[in-house]
Amino acid sequence: MSSGISREDWLKALEDANVPTENDQGAVTVQEFADMMGLTRWMAGYNLRKLLSQGRAVRTHKRAMDTGGRCKTHVAYRLVEPEAKRETA
Repeated sequence: MSSGISREDWLKALEDANVPTENDQGAVTVQEFADMMGLTRWMAGYNLRKLLSQGRAVRTHKRAMDTGGRCKTHVAYRLVEPEAKRETA
């Protein structure tokens, strides 16, 4: 029994709901964050863990090729969109 909804549709729905998927290419690894911010790997990890504990980021996974050509899954972090403030009338 097929519902007519593809895997990509499900993944898009999860992404729209801010649910991390197994292969979250929009996320950054600790090393990518360190390179982007000009930090040591240790300091980058510290900053990402701080964001995680404050609810500003979520832990997810992304896939990348290693130097041997093998596909590896890495822990990564993605920023959480701040909730829109409700206007009171």
